[in-house]
Amino acid sequence: NFNEEDSAASFQEALKAWRQGGKPADSLEKVPAAKASVGSFWTMLGGSEVNLERASTPGKLPAESQSAETSNTALGEEKLCCYQCFKQFYGQYAVERPDPSAAGGTKKLCSEACGDTWLSAMETKMEALKKRQQQLQQIQETQRALAQEDAAEAQTPAS
Repeated sequence: NFNEEDSAASFQEALKAWRQGGKPADSLEKVPAAKASVGSFWTMLGGSEVNLERASTPGKLPAESQSAETSNTALGEEKLCCYQCFKQFYGQYAVERPDPSAAGGTKKLCSEACGDTWLSAMETKMEALKKRQQQLQQIQETQRALAQEDAAEAQTPAS
């Protein structure tokens, strides 16, 4: 059974404990107020509980925090994007597949699975393209034949 009054009282107790830093009301000692420092409202927020200096973003990274090892490896390795799944990967792990399109060449993919999937998808696209080209040729031939028939009819005298 839900008792609204008990729930409200429990909430008020929890709120009071939270405002007092989790200490019971009897043992609450007076916390000295933080010194009012010159600055914006945000520099005084939290008083002595929050060290805003530690939370601020430095203007420049200190030179000693940048290690030579990480900067050299990041510059030496080339990152590529997979043509199938669009994930980034290092060039040394690339899997190459021939491009069956008119452009030719090879494409670099992130894995064998992506390479096989991409190649089968490209072959399907190329088959569809060939089929559309054949249909277009048939339509053009039919149009030429109709145009020739119309020209032949126009040349013969009507009786």
